[in-house]
Amino acid sequence: FFPSSQCLPAWPPLAFGAQVLLRGRAMAVDEELPGTQGPNLDVRAALGPSMRDPFAGNCGRFANACEALYHAREKLFAKLGHFLFGAETDLDRWSNDVGAVVRRSLHSAGIGDWATTLLGAAPERPGQHARLQLQRAAGQSVNVEIKHFGDLAIGTSGPEEMPRGLLQSYDAVRISAQHLTVDVAGGEGYPEPVSCSDLTATCAVGSHTEAVEQFIEQAYCVSKVLAWLASDDGHPTQLKVGCMDAFQQTTTVARRLVDMPGVQFSKRQLDPGTVEVCFTLPFNLEEGAEHYPRTAELLGLFNPLELTLRRAGGADATLCTLLVEESVARCCLFFREGRLAWREPGAGAVEWGEGGRLALEATLDVTVVPLGLSLAAIPLPRMKLLCELERRGKLTVTCMEAGEPTYKLAAAAVLDNDLFRKLLLDAFRLELEHTPEESDPIEHREQPVETCGEPLSGCEVPSRRAVIRFFGRLVFPTSTVAALVAQWFQAFALRQLCELDVVQALADLFAALSQDAAALSGAAPA
Repeated sequence: FFPSSQCLPAWPPLAFGAQVLLRGRAMAVDEELPGTQGPNLDVRAALGPSMRDPFAGNCGRFANACEALYHAREKLFAKLGHFLFGAETDLDRWSNDVGAVVRRSLHSAGIGDWATTLLGAAPERPGQHARLQLQRAAGQSVNVEIKHFGDLAIGTSGPEEMPRGLLQSYDAVRISAQHLTVDVAGGEGYPEPVSCSDLTATCAVGSHTEAVEQFIEQAYCVSKVLAWLASDDGHPTQLKVGCMDAFQQTTTVARRLVDMPGVQFSKRQLDPGTVEVCFTLPFNLEEGAEHYPRTAELLGLFNPLELTLRRAGGADATLCTLLVEESVARCCLFFREGRLAWREPGAGAVEWGEGGRLALEATLDVTVVPLGLSLAAIPLPRMKLLCELERRGKLTVTCMEAGEPTYKLAAAAVLDNDLFRKLLLDAFRLELEHTPEESDPIEHREQPVETCGEPLSGCEVPSRRAVIRFFGRLVFPTSTVAALVAQWFQAFALRQLCELDVVQALADLFAALSQDAAALSGAAPA
């Protein structure tokens, strides 16, 4: 994880794990972590060192940013609503549309001068496209602006560059989003062009250059704790008790949404060498409705959601399965000889590929349950996504295949599924990237430990500035959506934007994690 082999921590397992990860080989190694030997698991000893400063402070700073966004929700609500659904009310839109038709008719008849006399000056309507910018510097208030424009050429479909020097820490955030209204040729049964919403968003938060290294170190430690569970010594109840003891504040916040007595770790032998380790998380939506009502509503929206991660471009090899159904989430991983492994025998351990890259294929099946509607559940097209992960700190997700939904007739009654599937293939994209400022050299990340240059004085790694940037794009055939579903979605989205308790839940969670990380590592919380 560090610029020089002399700067690796004296703790042998982490030193060995860091060298292996930095050289791009195995993601989990046959090496014991303190606290994971024998039948007595010590979660604090295993995870504490990876929670070292500045992790606790950065969690607290990000919690402050979320808290600031939550307190600015009244300021954000109207502008976010206008961004998504337009600045005109339904009545205004109908009146302006009728007026425009009358004016065109008068002009066609050669008496356009009468239009102003009869109807007055034409109202200045907002452009059909919108751009939203939200910004919050560290310790400052939240500023949000929305601009409407009519020229499609002004828009862009790619990520936007962030102003340099603005995002100096984890409590500084910036969101830049665009909503373009475009016409696209419809699918079968839609002879006229279909009006679509082309939504893009670039979200960024301040960071430090060592964030990726620390995250991978934490992932390594967590994998070794789960490998302990997969071993003959591992016991599910002991792991649950150890985690709840090590993360007491986080557990307290989680109780507001999670049925903690029902949380379970489990394991089962799949073949002589492979053990499946599962984590079951039941949501308590009734309790959640008292603390974070909109978050509870969001958690109940997808039923079921099923995700499977496999190795891309090769023999079938499963890394992970996730199922969310009837308010219960269940995630399973696979271990072999103490390492995170592909499920299938002979597939080996999970390893970085050439150049520090790992390509995964994600199969996603989602059914949306519109709460409060006497409407059947809405199955979305089955998506096969290509997930390209780079060791330097980048994840790119694109759509490889958009198949038929499980219940085709039910889906066809809601929207133009053929067009939606085409738009997913052509335009869907997600990116998550950790980018140091240009002035911060990062060559040492790509070099082997032995050749990464002279050791720094005192074996200290300076925390220079960086940015964590998320980009997403989705094009959706809005004009083909059934009126009842469109009305439900608008009401649902406006409730979420009005209350923003999802952001409040994040603030509470990261504040609690900051306290736990400080207690585990001996650092002072922010």
